[in-house]
Amino acid sequence: KTALITGAAQGIGRAIAERYAEAGANLQLLDVSKDLLEETAVTLRKQYLVNVKTYTVDLGDSAALEAFWDNVSPVPDVLVNNAGIFWPKRLEKIDTESYDKIMNINTKSVIINCREMVKRRGGRPGTIVNICSIEAVKGMTYDMMLYGASKAAMLAVSRAIVKDHGKDGWKCNTILPGGVSTPGGTAM
Repeated sequence: KTALITGAAQGIGRAIAERYAEAGANLQLLDVSKDLLEETAVTLRKQYLVNVKTYTVDLGDSAALEAFWDNVSPVPDVLVNNAGIFWPKRLEKIDTESYDKIMNINTKSVIINCREMVKRRGGRPGTIVNICSIEAVKGMTYDMMLYGASKAAMLAVSRAIVKDHGKDGWKCNTILPGGVSTPGGTAM
């Protein structure tokens, strides 16, 4: 199997990539951090002897993400939408720029990835795993409205994929982690 994992350079994404590599999957790793992504790929190739392709893609840039899908080969069997950004921002401080950035990376890129995955598999079902957050259903941290809203949308995307494509053999699961000790979580 081939697994495509977004936000794979560090944190949860890197841990997911390690588990898939350990199981023998070939990997397609996406991240905006080129150097960290290459470091992850070198480690996984050496430790697990699997094929690892890396792609530096800004998920907030829809045109770049669509261009990635135009060139990816093979089309993956598994898609893990892990990448996400967050920062605390009080409601009265939310502006269009911060709204657009969080929604483009945390929600729009997930929809594009799911659309392209389903479309490009040519009728062959696959598996989608969406890494969401407990913030989608229960606010745990102050001033995380944008993040929570973006992740709640991910829940709706997952339900729609199951309803619309489950009958064709597609699987879609959503994981809602709480606080995890990652570089991003630690920085916050």
